[in-house]
Amino acid sequence: ILFSLKMKIIPYYAAAQKVVLFSPPHTEFFARQRTFTQKKRLYKPAPKCYTFSMQNLIFINGTMGVGKSAVCRELKKILPDNVFLEGDHCWDMTPFTVNETTCRMVLGNICALLNGFLKSGMFENILFCWVMHERGIIDEILSQLSGDFRFHLITLTCSEQELLRRLHGDIAAGLRDQDVIARSLERAAHYKNMDSVCIDTTNLPPLSTAERIFSLLY
Repeated sequence: ILFSLKMKIIPYYAAAQKVVLFSPPHTEFFARQRTFTQKKRLYKPAPKCYTFSMQNLIFINGTMGVGKSAVCRELKKILPDNVFLEGDHCWDMTPFTVNETTCRMVLGNICALLNGFLKSGMFENILFCWVMHERGIIDEILSQLSGDFRFHLITLTCSEQELLRRLHGDIAAGLRDQDVIARSLERAAHYKNMDSVCIDTTNLPPLSTAERIFSLLY
């Protein structure tokens, strides 16, 4: 009878002490680790609060090779509290496939990340660059975003001669395939009538273009 009572009492005592009885050593170790982690969480400092009256959501579009990524990398260095998303990174796959499914996927990925940046409240400036040669693409993305933000659409252009020079440089460096030239020239025509702030980068290095964009924002 005494042995039976002990067997009933011990498990309750063990539960109160957060110790696992009659278990292999590794199980007892992880039980102690979980208990320690739970106690440690009680002493976590409160997260820093970020308050921006209005976030800048900055879309930078333009044809392939015009210099969107290079300009955004310079903007990252001078814009306060910023984060940068490059659209092509949201469907960087091999082989690269464009169809209805992958187009839905990339838009979903872009919107999920942009919404995450907006909702975090951590960034005063959210930079996003992609080709976006049709206004419908921009409107589709904006329709899926939530929160208050100040929207800026900036289009980068350059002369055809300068565009070819940049594209050939990328091809020689192994960054692009030869077929990008025809596609880029075709897309370039779509930006002529786009309702956006247009910056001709023909004679501008990326840093100068970034500084011009900065002056539009501040």
